[in-house]
Amino acid sequence: MPLVKFSTNTSLSEGARHAAALELSKLASEVLEKSEDYVQVLVSGDQTMTFGAKTDPTAYLEVYSLGMTEEHAGKLSRMLSEFLTERFSIASDRVFIRMLDHPRPFWGWNGGTF
Repeated sequence: MPLVKFSTNTSLSEGARHAAALELSKLASEVLEKSEDYVQVLVSGDQTMTFGAKTDPTAYLEVYSLGMTEEHAGKLSRMLSEFLTERFSIASDRVFIRMLDHPRPFWGWNGGTF
């Protein structure tokens, strides 16, 4: 049920995209305390993006989950920023992260909703 969307203007090889997806899946599962069996991750590199009117490396992430708390959000922001800095050399002040505690009736899966 958690969904992580990661977009960056950094060029990512297929291997880097796959590795990032697996690492983000594990990170989201651990921080949100959800089974990784239900985590979905989308990774997009080579996007046309600016931040502060500059095309230096930047990233945008969205994290949607059922039952996300403010504590989860704070920890996610810190850990995702650290991940992007360590893995892709994207400075944390060039990253926006949107996090949403998604309402159960509006999250579909397996032909129904939660």
